[in-house]
Formats: sequence, C-alpha cells, structure tokens
Amino acid sequence: MVLQMREPTQLKLAIIGDCAVDHFIRETHSRFARYSGGMDIEQILSAYRKVEDEDPRPAILKRLGGPILTVGQYLAARDDTSNNPLPFDVSAVTILGSDPFSNEYRKALGTLGIKRDEDRDFEGSLARCAYVYDGSNPSKQVMAWEDGVSEHFKDIQVDSLFLVRQDVLVLSITEPSLAARVATEFRRVKPEGVLVYNPGPYLQDPRYSSRVDLFKSVIERTNILVVNRAETGALNRKLGLNIPSLFRYKNLQVMISTRDKDGSVIHYRDSQAADHSLYSKQDPTEGLKIVDPTGAGDAFLGTFLRYYLGLPYDIKDAHRKAKENAEMQLTQTGAVHESLLKKGKLPTFNESFGRYSFMESK
Repeated sequence: MVLQMREPTQLKLAIIGDCAVDHFIRETHSRFARYSGGMDIEQILSAYRKVEDEDPRPAILKRLGGPILTVGQYLAARDDTSNNPLPFDVSAVTILGSDPFSNEYRKALGTLGIKRDEDRDFEGSLARCAYVYDGSNPSKQVMAWEDGVSEHFKDIQVDSLFLVRQDVLVLSITEPSLAARVATEFRRVKPEGVLVYNPGPYLQDPRYSSRVDLFKSVIERTNILVVNRAETGALNRKLGLNIPSLFRYKNLQVMISTRDKDGSVIHYRDSQAADHSLYSKQDPTEGLKIVDPTGAGDAFLGTFLRYYLGLPYDIKDAHRKAKENAEMQLTQTGAVHESLLKKGKLPTFNESFGRYSFMESK
C-alpha cells in the first residue's frame, strides 16, 4: 500500500459535494402505502398533511445533510483522548443558498472548523431531500430530491492552486462533469495526491446514462473508490467494470463496498500482483436495531479515511472502526449529529473506542 503517511502529520483534505436539508417522515405500515416513488417533495409533504385520523404521528424531522457535513464531520472531529493534532485540515467546495437552512449550514461548518469558499453562494434554497419510512420496517422507504442551487455545480471552477495544496481530494456524490474536470486537474497538478471517489446515485441517474466517459475518467484517476451494493451492480452493467478490471487501473489502491445487511468488504491492491486484490470483510453486528439507514455509508467513509489515511491505522483496523461508526449511525435519525447543531457542542472523536463523545464548546 502506498497511500498512507507513516509519520504523524496533518493532511490537507478537500471535499467537493452537495449540502442539503433532509426531511424524515415515519408512517405506519398502512399509511406508508399512500406514498410512491414517483412523488416529488411537495407531493410527499402534502400527502403527509392530508392524513387525518385519530392516531398520533410524529412531526416531520428536519436535519442538515449532504456529504459536506455527513462525511466531513468525521474528518474534522477532534480527538479528546490525546494531544495529537487533527489528522486533517478540511476544506469544502460546495454551494449554499440564501435561505435559513443555508445559514444554519454555514454555522455548522464553522463549528466544525471546515473552511469553504464564501463566493460560492447563490440565491435560492438549499437542496431538499425527503425520506418516508414504513414504521414497521425502516429499510423500506420512499425518497424524493429537490434542488434549488446545485445546478450551478457543473459551472464551478476549482482553482489549480487550491488543488495543488491538497493532500487528499474527496469527490463524494459530486456532479459528474465537475468530478471529471477536477479529478483530471488534481492528478495533473498533484500526481502524488490521494483521490477518493464516491459516484453515488449519479451512476444510476438517467440524465447521465450516455456519459459513461465521465465516470470512467474519474475512476481511472481514483485511489480509493467507494460504492454500495446497487452502485457495484451499476459499475458492472453500465461501465463494464468488475473488481478484477477495476484493479487494472494503475491508480486504484482500495475499493470499499458496503452491502447493507451483508456487511462490508474492502478490496485492496495486492503488492505481489498488479491486477489482483486482497480483501477485508466485516459482518454486521447481530441484533442491531436500525432506526434510520441515512448517512451510514458516509459515516463508514469518513471514519475509514480518518483512520486509514489520517492517523494511520492498518487497513483492517480502519475497516473495523468504520463499521462501528456506521452501525452507530444506524441507531439515530439523520446523518449529522444534533449535539453539534442544537447544543453548542463540538463533536470529538474518542480514538480509543472509535466512537463519538461530545464536549462543550469553548
């Protein structure tokens, strides 16, 4: 493996992706049938308001989301158990609007110490995502996405001088044309830098079904690739890429594959064979009660990068800690820790146990 820096040092890391506000609705099994995957957010909210019966229902929960915070909180968290410096100096390239949720997002980034470019603001509302859950089965959900500002992503210009200062670049569910441009430039100006790519649902987005060139352009420059079960299938069907063919790309060192109830597998390059990979497997904890699956993959990614690149840990130990925090994320609603947003507390990372605790802001 060639990605890790063995001496304790703070790495500069940039993450490029969306900010959003997530809406969570929990319905009974019978009421869940009122919602369908073809609904937009306003139709979902309207359906929620129209339900009138005697059964009490929880209010719609609104939580900040999007990979800038859902991944970034794990990268920027402080360690309260040692005097080690933060593993990463985190910057974000993202887009915010002019609505109250955008202002709340700015405050959360400031609390975490995540830097951002102030001139990437536009008039409009933060992207919204709605999740409707079958109360008897949290794995069943209807989701809708509405975006007021992120269409500007494809027009963003990321300065080469900014990229050359980064040791690690994370493209997490980044608009594909922007991801392809930035990945190409990052590899040109920082050939020794680490590129992390999570294509996310864009792989299955019909708007990009004819643009497999964009995804392949990023993947061939990627060092750490992150996909879930559905995205692994899309890589094979749409791009003709399976695990052996992926590891023929010379840059790829690690492939993270999260598999829902079947746990997770991390494939990593075998130093003895250029086109072969070894793997680390973690099975899910038996009996874990899942409250909300949102953000578990981001918790996995952020924790793995923190331990594997930032501290650094052996890949199997980093995998184990990533699994622990992903499972912890499954036990709460929303992908961002509310203590950060509502109680004025900074998230702090207990490196000894691989779990979050919290301390009062100074």
